[in-house]
Amino acid sequence: MRCNASGLLETPASDLRTPEESLRSLLGGELEMRSGGHSLQGFTLALSTMDSGALICMSDCKRAKVLTLCSRLRRLRSMLNQRGSITALFASALSILLVISACNAPTTGTSSATPITSPSATQSPTPAPFITPIPISLPAPQGTGPHRITFDNIMDNIPLLPKEAWDQVQATIKSNPPTHIPTTIYTGPNTQYDVNGGEKRVLELVDRVARLWAGFTQVQHLVVITYDYKDLKWAVKTWKQVVAERNYPPETTLYRSDSFASNCSDIECGGSNGGTTDGTGDGAIALGQPGDSKDSYQTAGGIIGHEYSHVVQNSQFLGTHGCRDASGEPCVPQGDENQSNGFAACWVNEGLVNSAGNMAVMSERTYLRYALRRYYGHGPTTVTDYSRSSLFDYFTSQGTVVDCYQKKNQPYILGYSVGAAAAEALIAIAGPSAIMTLYTLGARGEDFATAFQHVYGITWEEGAKILSKVLAEEYKAAGPPPF
Repeated sequence: MRCNASGLLETPASDLRTPEESLRSLLGGELEMRSGGHSLQGFTLALSTMDSGALICMSDCKRAKVLTLCSRLRRLRSMLNQRGSITALFASALSILLVISACNAPTTGTSSATPITSPSATQSPTPAPFITPIPISLPAPQGTGPHRITFDNIMDNIPLLPKEAWDQVQATIKSNPPTHIPTTIYTGPNTQYDVNGGEKRVLELVDRVARLWAGFTQVQHLVVITYDYKDLKWAVKTWKQVVAERNYPPETTLYRSDSFASNCSDIECGGSNGGTTDGTGDGAIALGQPGDSKDSYQTAGGIIGHEYSHVVQNSQFLGTHGCRDASGEPCVPQGDENQSNGFAACWVNEGLVNSAGNMAVMSERTYLRYALRRYYGHGPTTVTDYSRSSLFDYFTSQGTVVDCYQKKNQPYILGYSVGAAAAEALIAIAGPSAIMTLYTLGARGEDFATAFQHVYGITWEEGAKILSKVLAEEYKAAGPPPF
């Protein structure tokens, strides 16, 4: 296959596939096609061009749209056996057809073998690539906290790291301008807040955490649905109403609905999750509340700092791929958590939010107490024995979140403890904005190791060696695991 002079994909007849083959290829070859009486013939050509060659022929803008829609389609793979989901599948596939049709349609005149270039005076300017903003200079300055901790002297200052990092977060919030995120909160009819201050406090905490991340891309609107076990069905119903009212993509209904139940065990909902809502520019937090928690993570609002920081991580991927609409704004919001998870090292996804997110909302005393019980807070593990060598192996061999999330030995869970301690050390050295900038560079197309070197001025291997030494000493001081 190759691109012709008009930017169209030339596909030999022998390469054309049946509609079923095309759709099966697009979704990973895992589906038994059951059209349910629907005709797939309408998008034979569209789906048969969903190869790398087809994407090369597209502009950056159209490529971004198609990749986003493909991501949505892949997410529907697990939903095809559920009632009504075939409708959402066909809606998304039709969207791809429309995008590719728009991509392949000549803009003006008739195509010819030789491209016709208009005089430069009449050419439309090419939109500048969308560059996700970074509010700090790079490499990030080290030793910006009260005790001037750097990679060079960190081993002499290990006991000071939690307080130094907390001070860095407070200083950043104070120096940043007030930031307001329009937020709509839905609270279940039976739900009692564990977060002290309830809805009002949640709104205050969202804006406080947003101020911590001022200067980074953030969502245009946030939806928070708060519920307990009795209100679980209500939460799912409410989300479906939100999808309809805000015109979210239809497949979002099933995806997010599943997340509510995942926050519950037995008869209690104490978990939460947050992220961007794909293709919308909005964010959402599913906030489970047991109703009787004494845990400071709940009562002090650490759960809000944690989840909204997840939203900001995903938000760095909004409007990427150089895509702008006619007004110069990013055209299709991306923000797909799979983009973020495909970039982030296994430890940093939860490590960043479980450190900086908690520091942003907890008092100094509350955070320092929380940090002391963090080390073994997520149970036994076979991934590391907390020695220097095994910690280094954890940091460097587990890959991205996508790589490690489904592994049977659950290295992802260590992000809440080991990852948080590592993130705390990095925040003590260079402040919270530096570690979020890793995600911003990821949105610009860098891999994690490259982004780390650009942010901190040393290679990721060097950084991992230092963090492994630091954490080995911290775990030695914390004592043996209590299990």
